[in-house]
Amino acid sequence: MILRFLCFLCFLCCSCTKEIPYNVEYESVPVCNAFLSPSNDLRIHLSRSVDMKKTIFSLDGADIKFYKNGILYPVDFTENNGLYSTKFNPISGDIYSIDVWKDGIKLLSACDTIPGVVLIENPIWQPSFGMMDEWTQAGLVSFSFSDDPLCKNFYEIMLARKSYKNDGLEYLACMEINNEFITSSTDRSWQDIKSFVFSDSLFQGKTVDIQIKVQSTFQVPPFIVLMNVSQSYYQYRRQWITHQFLQNRNREANLSFFKGEPVDMFTNINGGLGVFVAYNQDIKECQIIQ
Repeated sequence: MILRFLCFLCFLCCSCTKEIPYNVEYESVPVCNAFLSPSNDLRIHLSRSVDMKKTIFSLDGADIKFYKNGILYPVDFTENNGLYSTKFNPISGDIYSIDVWKDGIKLLSACDTIPGVVLIENPIWQPSFGMMDEWTQAGLVSFSFSDDPLCKNFYEIMLARKSYKNDGLEYLACMEINNEFITSSTDRSWQDIKSFVFSDSLFQGKTVDIQIKVQSTFQVPPFIVLMNVSQSYYQYRRQWITHQFLQNRNREANLSFFKGEPVDMFTNINGGLGVFVAYNQDIKECQIIQ
């Protein structure tokens, strides 16, 4: 009986270490990713979906037909390893769409509208505002904005500070927001989620006051990034957050397991995967008050 059990253990060890050949034919799907904004040049990344080996193939030599409000618009793209870029800046209120062709075959199409800009009002930073927990000092960011009553709006808020490495911004990860229309926090043990995404369902057409508690380990005032995003962008970001949360990632011991069933990512690409979404943003530095 003991010998039979040892043989069974040997079988398990051998079967677990045996390499299984990968011979599955994988049919890749075209992927398009683009985030349109008046504050940035137009950049479209084209690739193909990856197989189980995670081999990434850029989609080179594509012909992109670019349309503004349904009319073909002349744009000269510069290509670099699947990244197609141009100096063209989208305009608020306009509808932009693309058709991607290669070797005379239409691969995919996509469309989205640039939202209007929503301005940040009265940005204030209080560097000492109690504690976030028993170890972490908190500061308070306060500001307001006015929601457009004539249309449905979707928002994303981020906080940032000047980067010590370059002239850009570093987005802050540890934040808490507690307002009448949204209550949420970012998890400091999980650095992927650094924003709050919400719609204007509970305050449409009103002036909104926002307060965000943030980790206060620096004395320079943070920057507020208020993004008015398209509905497609909102759907993508909402699903992306859920998708990220359900990954089995390396986290603290009490978080290192699956949180639930995985979800498919949102896409508005006809004929492929990815997103072609738009946003407009306002960025302001807070004024310090003690």
